[in-house]
Amino acid sequence: ALLVYNFLLTIFVIIFFSFLYLTIANIFKFFLKKNSLIIAKFADHRIKLLQESIGSIRDIILYSLQKLFSNFYSNLEKEYRLAEANITTIAGFPKIILEALGIILLLLLCYFFFGTNSENSASFVVSLGVFAFAANKVLPLFHMVYQAWVYVMGNLDLLFDVKELLSRSPNKVPSLTKIKKIQSLKRVRFEKVSFGYSKSKKNVFE
Repeated sequence: ALLVYNFLLTIFVIIFFSFLYLTIANIFKFFLKKNSLIIAKFADHRIKLLQESIGSIRDIILYSLQKLFSNFYSNLEKEYRLAEANITTIAGFPKIILEALGIILLLLLCYFFFGTNSENSASFVVSLGVFAFAANKVLPLFHMVYQAWVYVMGNLDLLFDVKELLSRSPNKVPSLTKIKKIQSLKRVRFEKVSFGYSKSKKNVFE
Protein backbone atom coordinates (compact mmCIF):
# COMPACT_ATOMS: atom_id res chain seq x y z
CA ALA A 1 0.00 0.00 0.00
CA LEU A 2 2.84 2.37 0.82
CA LEU A 3 4.62 1.75 -2.46
CA VAL A 4 1.46 2.59 -4.36
CA TYR A 5 0.68 5.63 -2.26
CA ASN A 6 4.13 7.25 -2.38
CA PHE A 7 6.91 5.14 -3.89
CA LEU A 8 9.88 7.50 -3.40
CA LEU A 9 9.02 8.34 0.19
CA THR A 10 8.57 4.68 1.04
CA ILE A 11 11.96 3.78 -0.44
CA PHE A 12 13.55 6.62 1.52
CA VAL A 13 12.05 5.40 4.80
CA ILE A 14 13.21 1.82 4.17
CA ILE A 15 16.73 2.95 3.31
CA PHE A 16 16.82 5.27 6.33
CA PHE A 17 15.89 2.58 8.86
CA SER A 18 18.17 0.07 7.15
CA PHE A 19 21.02 2.53 7.58
CA LEU A 20 20.16 2.99 11.28
CA TYR A 21 20.12 -0.74 11.99
CA LEU A 22 23.36 -1.31 10.04
CA THR A 23 25.00 1.49 12.03
CA ILE A 24 23.85 -0.02 15.33
CA ALA A 25 25.03 -3.46 14.22
CA ASN A 26 28.44 -2.10 13.29
CA ILE A 27 28.78 -0.33 16.66
CA PHE A 28 27.96 -3.42 18.72
CA LYS A 29 29.86 -5.94 16.58
CA PHE A 30 32.91 -5.78 18.87
CA PHE A 31 30.83 -6.27 22.04
CA LEU A 32 29.03 -9.24 20.50
CA LYS A 33 32.34 -10.85 19.56
CA LYS A 34 33.65 -10.33 23.09
CA ASN A 35 30.56 -11.85 24.71
CA SER A 36 30.59 -14.69 22.18
CA LEU A 37 34.09 -15.65 23.31
CA ILE A 38 33.00 -15.50 26.96
CA ILE A 39 29.99 -17.75 26.34
CA ALA A 40 32.06 -20.31 24.43
CA LYS A 41 34.78 -20.29 27.11
CA PHE A 42 32.59 -20.57 30.18
CA ALA A 43 30.14 -23.01 28.62
CA ASP A 44 33.08 -25.39 28.18
CA HIS A 45 34.40 -24.71 31.70
CA ARG A 46 30.99 -25.34 33.27
CA ILE A 47 30.69 -28.74 31.63
CA LYS A 48 34.24 -29.71 32.62
CA LEU A 49 33.66 -28.67 36.22
CA LEU A 50 30.43 -30.69 36.41
CA GLN A 51 32.13 -33.76 34.96
CA GLU A 52 35.06 -33.46 37.35
CA SER A 53 32.74 -32.89 40.31
CA ILE A 54 30.69 -35.98 39.51
CA GLY A 55 33.84 -38.04 38.95
CA SER A 56 35.33 -36.89 42.26
CA ILE A 57 32.13 -36.87 44.29
CA ARG A 58 33.56 -39.28 46.89
CA ASP A 59 36.60 -37.08 47.60
CA ILE A 60 34.44 -33.94 47.63
CA ILE A 61 32.22 -35.42 50.32
CA LEU A 62 35.10 -36.89 52.36
CA TYR A 63 37.08 -33.63 52.43
CA SER A 64 34.01 -31.36 52.68
CA LEU A 65 34.78 -29.51 49.45
CA GLN A 66 31.14 -28.91 48.50
CA LYS A 67 31.30 -25.18 49.18
CA LEU A 68 34.55 -24.78 47.24
CA PHE A 69 33.20 -26.48 44.11
CA SER A 70 29.90 -24.65 44.51
CA ASN A 71 31.74 -21.32 44.53
CA PHE A 72 33.73 -22.32 41.46
CA TYR A 73 30.55 -23.17 39.59
CA SER A 74 28.78 -20.00 40.78
CA ASN A 75 31.58 -17.83 39.42
CA LEU A 76 31.51 -19.61 36.06
CA GLU A 77 27.73 -19.40 35.91
CA LYS A 78 27.80 -15.69 36.77
CA GLU A 79 30.16 -14.85 33.91
CA TYR A 80 28.18 -17.03 31.49
CA ARG A 81 24.80 -15.54 32.39
CA LEU A 82 26.19 -11.99 32.34
CA ALA A 83 27.41 -12.47 28.77
CA GLU A 84 23.99 -13.85 27.80
CA ALA A 85 22.28 -10.86 29.42
CA ASN A 86 24.54 -8.46 27.49
CA ILE A 87 23.58 -10.11 24.20
CA THR A 88 19.88 -10.01 25.07
CA THR A 89 20.15 -6.31 25.96
CA ILE A 90 21.91 -5.48 22.70
CA ALA A 91 19.26 -7.42 20.80
CA GLY A 92 16.29 -5.69 22.40
CA PHE A 93 17.15 -2.08 23.16
CA PRO A 94 17.05 -0.48 19.63
CA LYS A 95 13.38 -1.30 19.16
CA ILE A 96 11.98 1.29 21.58
CA ILE A 97 14.36 4.02 20.46
CA LEU A 98 13.82 3.45 16.74
CA GLU A 99 10.06 3.15 17.09
CA ALA A 100 9.96 6.57 18.79
CA LEU A 101 12.36 7.96 16.20
CA GLY A 102 10.25 6.47 13.42
CA ILE A 103 7.10 8.16 14.66
CA ILE A 104 8.90 11.50 14.87
CA LEU A 105 10.35 11.01 11.39
CA LEU A 106 7.00 10.11 9.88
CA LEU A 107 5.41 13.19 11.39
CA LEU A 108 8.15 15.40 10.03
CA LEU A 109 7.96 13.82 6.59
CA CYS A 110 4.19 14.18 6.45
CA TYR A 111 4.47 17.80 7.52
CA PHE A 112 7.25 18.47 4.99
CA PHE A 113 5.49 16.87 2.03
CA PHE A 114 1.87 17.75 2.70
CA GLY A 115 1.90 20.83 4.94
CA THR A 116 -0.68 21.73 7.56
CA ASN A 117 -2.84 24.29 5.78
CA SER A 118 -6.56 23.80 5.44
CA GLU A 119 -6.34 22.75 1.81
CA ASN A 120 -4.08 19.78 2.55
CA SER A 121 -5.45 18.83 5.98
CA ALA A 122 -7.36 15.82 4.65
CA SER A 123 -4.34 14.59 2.72
CA PHE A 124 -2.19 15.08 5.81
CA VAL A 125 -4.49 12.98 8.00
CA VAL A 126 -4.62 10.17 5.44
CA SER A 127 -0.84 10.20 4.98
CA LEU A 128 -0.29 10.21 8.74
CA GLY A 129 -2.52 7.17 9.15
CA VAL A 130 -0.88 5.27 6.30
CA PHE A 131 2.65 5.89 7.54
CA ALA A 132 1.73 5.14 11.16
CA PHE A 133 0.32 1.81 10.03
CA ALA A 134 3.41 1.15 7.94
CA ALA A 135 5.70 1.92 10.86
CA ASN A 136 3.80 -0.60 12.96
CA LYS A 137 4.41 -3.28 10.32
CA VAL A 138 7.81 -2.47 8.85
CA LEU A 139 9.87 -1.64 11.98
CA PRO A 140 9.20 -5.00 13.70
CA LEU A 141 10.46 -6.77 10.56
CA PHE A 142 13.69 -4.78 10.66
CA HIS A 143 14.05 -5.57 14.34
CA MET A 144 13.46 -9.30 13.82
CA VAL A 145 16.28 -9.43 11.27
CA TYR A 146 18.57 -7.42 13.56
CA GLN A 147 17.69 -9.57 16.59
CA ALA A 148 18.41 -12.80 14.70
CA TRP A 149 21.78 -11.41 13.60
CA VAL A 150 22.65 -10.43 17.19
CA TYR A 151 21.92 -13.90 18.58
CA VAL A 152 23.92 -15.57 15.81
CA MET A 153 26.91 -13.29 16.36
CA GLY A 154 26.61 -13.64 20.14
CA ASN A 155 26.86 -17.43 19.94
CA LEU A 156 29.15 -17.72 16.92
CA ASP A 157 32.20 -19.02 18.80
CA LEU A 158 30.05 -21.61 20.56
CA LEU A 159 28.78 -22.78 17.16
CA PHE A 160 32.36 -23.02 15.91
CA ASP A 161 33.26 -25.18 18.91
CA VAL A 162 30.35 -27.51 18.17
CA LYS A 163 31.34 -27.66 14.50
CA GLU A 164 34.92 -28.51 15.45
CA LEU A 165 33.71 -31.22 17.81
CA LEU A 166 31.48 -32.77 15.15
CA SER A 167 34.25 -32.68 12.54
CA ARG A 168 36.62 -34.74 14.68
CA SER A 169 37.10 -38.32 13.58
CA PRO A 170 36.06 -40.85 16.22
CA ASN A 171 38.83 -42.61 18.08
CA LYS A 172 39.43 -46.12 16.89
CA VAL A 173 38.87 -48.69 19.62
CA PRO A 174 41.13 -51.74 19.30
CA SER A 175 39.42 -55.04 18.89
CA LEU A 176 39.07 -56.96 22.15
CA THR A 177 39.80 -60.25 20.40
CA LYS A 178 43.40 -59.17 19.77
CA ILE A 179 44.09 -58.43 23.43
CA LYS A 180 45.80 -61.21 25.32
CA LYS A 181 43.98 -62.37 28.39
CA ILE A 182 45.88 -62.06 31.66
CA GLN A 183 45.81 -65.34 33.51
CA SER A 184 46.68 -64.06 36.97
CA LEU A 185 47.02 -60.61 38.49
CA LYS A 186 48.48 -60.06 41.95
CA ARG A 187 49.04 -56.30 41.96
CA VAL A 188 48.25 -53.22 39.85
CA ARG A 189 50.65 -50.29 40.05
CA PHE A 190 50.22 -46.86 38.46
CA GLU A 191 53.26 -44.65 37.88
CA LYS A 192 53.35 -41.09 36.51
CA VAL A 193 49.66 -41.09 35.64
CA SER A 194 48.07 -37.70 35.00
CA PHE A 195 45.10 -36.23 33.23
CA GLY A 196 44.51 -32.82 31.67
CA TYR A 197 42.69 -31.06 28.86
CA SER A 198 44.45 -30.09 25.64
CA LYS A 199 43.80 -26.35 26.06
CA SER A 200 44.82 -26.28 29.73
CA LYS A 201 48.40 -26.00 30.94
CA LYS A 202 47.68 -27.61 34.31
CA ASN A 203 46.65 -31.23 34.83
CA VAL A 204 43.40 -32.01 36.61
CA PHE A 205 45.17 -34.61 38.71
CA GLU A 206 48.62 -36.15 38.83
